[in-house]
Amino acid sequence: MPLEGGGADIGAIAERASGFTGADLAALCREAAVAAIRDGSKTVRRADFDAAFGAVRPSVGDDAAEWYASVRDGLAGAPPKALDSPFYG
Repeated sequence: MPLEGGGADIGAIAERASGFTGADLAALCREAAVAAIRDGSKTVRRADFDAAFGAVRPSVGDDAAEWYASVRDGLAGAPPKALDSPFYG
């Protein structure tokens, strides 16, 4: 289903989607499309995404995000390990 021209700002949606996994984003887009269909629209509008954000919650909470950040920071200075042989056969 196409986005309404200028109505659904992808950058604004991305800013609101902190903590959303790929599956959460897919659910968000599906929910926005369902909201548009319910309203009889042939395009997804900003209001549809606003409704979808009310129905879909992020899977990654603050505690998990902090843990991922600590893992990232811990691995930041680690040198990459060379492969003994290619893993693709």
